[in-house]
Amino acid sequence: MNRFSPSGDWTTHPALRVLALAWVLLLAQSGNAASAWALCLAVGLVA
Repeated sequence: MNRFSPSGDWTTHPALRVLALAWVLLLAQSGNAASAWALCLAVGLVA
């Protein structure tokens, strides 16, 4: 997944990791726990 940066993996950018974590927390607080867990798992797989 290097669509964000042609020079490397998107997981090398701490700001994008924080953004992904914030999105997971937002989904969890919105009551969409299944989507939050799925996204968390996906982030964990590529991190």
